[in-house]
Amino acid sequence: MTQTPTKQIGKRAVARLRAIRRQAAAWRRRTQRALTLALIVACGIDMPSRAFAQQVGQSAMAPAGGVVNRAVAGLQDLNTNGPGLFYYGINAADRGLGYNGSYMTFGGFVPYAEDDLGGAWSADLRSHLSGYGGFFSNVGIVRKQFIGGALSGIGVYWDYDGDANQYPVSGVCGTGQFGQFGHTYQQVGISGEFLTDFGNLRSNGYIPVGSTAYTAGNPSSPFFQNYVMHQIGLDAALAGVDLEVGAYIPGLTDWGGMISVGGYTFGNARYDYPGGKDVVPYFGGVYTRLDMTFIENWDFSLQYNNDSFFDSTGFAR
Repeated sequence: MTQTPTKQIGKRAVARLRAIRRQAAAWRRRTQRALTLALIVACGIDMPSRAFAQQVGQSAMAPAGGVVNRAVAGLQDLNTNGPGLFYYGINAADRGLGYNGSYMTFGGFVPYAEDDLGGAWSADLRSHLSGYGGFFSNVGIVRKQFIGGALSGIGVYWDYDGDANQYPVSGVCGTGQFGQFGHTYQQVGISGEFLTDFGNLRSNGYIPVGSTAYTAGNPSSPFFQNYVMHQIGLDAALAGVDLEVGAYIPGLTDWGGMISVGGYTFGNARYDYPGGKDVVPYFGGVYTRLDMTFIENWDFSLQYNNDSFFDSTGFAR
């Protein structure tokens, strides 16, 4: 029996690529209209102009029955125009992997081109504001393409971390001299993914650039300058990789339930203490995450991490 190309490709992967292509075409039409309007305005009044647009996603799929569904019934008309270019979220954590506190995210995934090989190119833009008032962001370019019945993707990112105030200073010994001891970091990130109807495979690489570590004191001595250090100062960006495998949960197909397990390794061998020890020797850890979509375009994630350096960490998003 001969199958058509559409039948050979997984239904979810087909839907993803169609959505990307529709958004790319719509974005090109918007851009052309915006340029035409800008030209007309510029010719007419000789003044620069800016325009901002917002588009949000599909209607809620949950019926308005039961306590939870009645609570979300008011959201049913919020996403009536299909998936939008922009999104927002909240990452709640007490101790995350390498950071403290929670943060909120405003991002955009903007399709803008399709190459001759069938690859769809998009801009992945994310801005974050932490509970401590710090700002950090990710700016990336992503390419996605079908390979057989799966959807593959690769992305390159520039990451900026200015969230330098994650620790209390009031009444804490030493903060008068050294303050928060937080610093700004930047890094290059490389991401790859392989998505199928059964599960996903993802990996990320992190390459800090510029100054990547600051220290005050030495683990082998309690003395630093004119101080006796009860705890040495260390603030460092970590290089490393992570890898995860995810599988859809049969009993949670109505909510797109997926369980993922993975591992990571991080460290900073670029800088050493006076005795020759790396400021952060490379360490490894494992994690697991549950992803679900209770309402269309409203996602929920719960992740737990464990390693020898940070111990137990996690987040709810």
